Amino acid sequence: MSGASGDLPTRLFSLAPIAVGTAAGESLLSYLVRLARAHSMSPRQLIRTEILPLADLGGGPACGRFYADQARTMAGVGKYACAFVHALQALTGRDGLAHLTMLPWAGVVPAVGFGLVAERAQWCPECLVSQRQAREDSHFLLAWSLDCYQACPRHRRRLASACPWCGRAQHAVPDYPDQHRCTQCRGYLGSELVHQGADEVPTERQLLRAMLIENMLDYATDAETWATHANLCRRLSALADAWTEGGKRALSLRLGFTKTSVSTWVAKKQRPVFPQLLQLCDATGLSVRELLGECGGKQPPIMPVLASVAIKRREAASAIAQHNTEAELGLLMAGTDSPPSAAAAAAKVGVTVSQLRYRHRATMAKLSEKHRAHRHAQSNRRWSERVRTVQVVALGIAADGQRPSIRRVTERLRHLRLSLQNPRLRAAYRRVRSEIADQ
Repeated sequence: MSGASGDLPTRLFSLAPIAVGTAAGESLLSYLVRLARAHSMSPRQLIRTEILPLADLGGGPACGRFYADQARTMAGVGKYACAFVHALQALTGRDGLAHLTMLPWAGVVPAVGFGLVAERAQWCPECLVSQRQAREDSHFLLAWSLDCYQACPRHRRRLASACPWCGRAQHAVPDYPDQHRCTQCRGYLGSELVHQGADEVPTERQLLRAMLIENMLDYATDAETWATHANLCRRLSALADAWTEGGKRALSLRLGFTKTSVSTWVAKKQRPVFPQLLQLCDATGLSVRELLGECGGKQPPIMPVLASVAIKRREAASAIAQHNTEAELGLLMAGTDSPPSAAAAAAKVGVTVSQLRYRHRATMAKLSEKHRAHRHAQSNRRWSERVRTVQVVALGIAADGQRPSIRRVTERLRHLRLSLQNPRLRAAYRRVRSEIADQ
């Protein structure tokens, strides 16, 4: 088989990636699934027989957990992304497959962190329908693999994460080489109703965040040259000089982070996690390219010229955003019997937990207290049910004419995943045994 240059043989077909280096570019996992389809084989078989022998993973993660969950990190900047990019480039002769992952941004995004890769596969059903109508190969976008990308700006809808037929989540690596099909029931993932429910309409914050990520991915082809931690530090120092007279602690608080965040990134050379990088862009009004020191292909001055009018405009926009966030938090507290945790509320409104706790301290304190009370009530109900189960089991054994010994009760509780080793259940067993003895 010929390689990308046409003169060197390759082990696998030199399949061209779709829209590489753009916001519409496919992910590395999507490319792998299409490559398996071109060879009429299962993606898992392709990984097991062709990729793992070349991947430097210390024997390879050939297990169900990898295929169902861990393989999603191929879209990130960690070991799986690096190993699979190198292996696929060697097998296909294609260069630049790193642009199907977030590896071009490895200089500013840490390999170990949270908020980069989505925990479950997600997609836009209307985009899948558009691919089918245009007779394109079925593929998933790299942007869909990111946790902060929660809505499709083109169709103004939230991404789906469950099959419309069986309601189950998708495995990271399908066993059938078509990502348009559910990995559980083989149903078509684009088969949702055209009309959206109220819970599927995205917020403006989610749409703006999605457009920011798309703008970021449009510059992925040359990001390795300017998306560096050194450029980020210079920009943060310049913003501190322009906004807070050099005070990095004041800049951290102004941007909605903890008071030591900026100092940690600049002085300790730590990199912000991906949601924090996007929050920096939101708070400063800069795109990722502008924030990291590139603007239109030219290096901008390190000291940004920030007009007072622009600062007031940003402050007004920030006040409106805070008001909207406060309203959303109020709805979360009043609209459900199970109030969300701080992390779930932050994901719902599209900001970080630190920003919520800094700018909405009183509301978050009420929400946290309500969440703790709900969890405490849930725990009490669960323990009451478990105690009642122990009582029912012991009384059932006694009704059968047998002595409710620890061994007999334990055997029946084992199937219910309960144990008398727990002090509460042991005490409940002793009480019901005493009641039986008194009868």
